[in-house]
Amino acid sequence: MRENSQLAAESGDGSSCPRCYTVAHPTRKPMTQSHSDFARSAERPRFRYLRPIVPVEFPTEADVPEKGEHMELRTLLYQALQLGFGERAWIGSDQFVYWDASSSKQCLAPDVMLKSGGPDEMFPCWKTWERGAPELAVEFASSSDRSQSALDEKLAKYHVAGIVELVRYDPASPTQPLRIWDRIDGDLAERNLTQSDAKEVEPEACKSTVLDGYWVVVEHPKLGRTLRLAKDPSGADLFPTPAEAEHARAEAERTRADAERTRAEEERTRGDVLAAKLRELGVDPADVG
Repeated sequence: MRENSQLAAESGDGSSCPRCYTVAHPTRKPMTQSHSDFARSAERPRFRYLRPIVPVEFPTEADVPEKGEHMELRTLLYQALQLGFGERAWIGSDQFVYWDASSSKQCLAPDVMLKSGGPDEMFPCWKTWERGAPELAVEFASSSDRSQSALDEKLAKYHVAGIVELVRYDPASPTQPLRIWDRIDGDLAERNLTQSDAKEVEPEACKSTVLDGYWVVVEHPKLGRTLRLAKDPSGADLFPTPAEAEHARAEAERTRADAERTRAEEERTRGDVLAAKLRELGVDPADVG
């Protein structure tokens, strides 16, 4: 990596090799060690090389216009997956994934990506030769990539990148908004989501092979139809976003408080009825223990 390579001509440090170059080389980062911990703790032995090092630049961002709806759709799913799986997976959104260590041109930017192992941490981009291939990638189709040629190009890249499960959602498609591809014996094959005698999507066919959940298309009060991950095939129990989880918690607290008030009112009513009966019998309720 460019930031970890400190190049110096060895001829300048008193060695007898004027054409050799010394590089402070980082030790390999264990997969369980975070990038920040690695940067602090890595030892850098110095090796000699026969030519100057030419760092390969891997950009972490690009100026690509994005519509507001597209951003909200991917953000909604990203937040839900981060809350549900962030303790045991790395999760990204619209960040470059590189799989060729010799070229920054070989890359993708999935709307959502996930690699198990976590816990989650911030990362500017993802390099598969350092951290392995993401297991899950999700694409929200837009006007720029709805053509078959654009889709074929992306599928080829995801195939080479080593993605295990690719999910594509097209909110503009009336007949096939959800499509899923799986890596099977080295191939990236599209999954048949419909029953043989019907066009309706079979819920069990939408089960994720990477996550413990089902891909579902549900109505959102603001965004309309959107892609979500659910804990059940019908989509009744979604993996919530932080805002949805907080809303559910507040609703549960209100329900608990309402139930407590109802119980207290019922207790008071029973006490009033008992007191009235005692008075009818000539007994002062205050005299009753």
